[in-house]
Amino acid sequence: MAGTQTSETAARTAKDKWRAKQWYKINAPAIFGSSQIAETLTDDPAKLMGRTVEVTLQDITGDFAKMHIKLIFQVDAVKGNEASTKFVGHEYTSDYIRRLMRRHRSRIDAVCTVSTKDGSKVILKPVAMARHKIQSSQVTALRNEMVKTIAGKAAGMDFNALVKGIMEGTLAADVAKACRTVYPVENIDMSKSEVVSQTDVPVEAPKPAEEAAQAQEAPVEAPAETKPVEQAPAEQTAQQ
Repeated sequence: MAGTQTSETAARTAKDKWRAKQWYKINAPAIFGSSQIAETLTDDPAKLMGRTVEVTLQDITGDFAKMHIKLIFQVDAVKGNEASTKFVGHEYTSDYIRRLMRRHRSRIDAVCTVSTKDGSKVILKPVAMARHKIQSSQVTALRNEMVKTIAGKAAGMDFNALVKGIMEGTLAADVAKACRTVYPVENIDMSKSEVVSQTDVPVEAPKPAEEAAQAQEAPVEAPAETKPVEQAPAEQTAQQ
């Protein structure tokens, strides 16, 4: 009897804890459109702080070509039944990296810690594929060029611009262009990133449609009316 009562009490307690939990929506950072990326249950909003969520870039953009990019977000604030997140890093899937590798070609990996102009620090891990098997001295030269170019580009960007460049591939394209002056490379990808520290940078909200419409519909002041200047009659010629 005692064992039965104990099990019933435990089951009742577990059911009460489940009923006390509520659903919370987890939204992406503003730079990714603040769209909903997940839902979770908890009985205390404070327990959501620090939780990490992994989604693919395809889940946010709908672009099938971005399904190999895993984004990592961390909950940093809870308001009502919604939790906001911040970007803490990304990583390419291992099968995508394997598809880049080919026989008789060299793979060049690098790791660099860069600082943005707003004081944020990010660890980036680019990977390059040479068109042929190359010597160790050429590998070193390419690695140094990648690190130098990435550090230089990041120093001229704020945190949001750097993340955008990584996701859109513009940063990798600039690095590939610089590396081709050293040795022809097939492609360069930012295979992984990790945010060490981040300075909050406000994302400018787009101008509301209503304000834009009002600006277009604003009447243009007509120029003041000017009276025609009366011309003086020409002098009569001498009478014949």
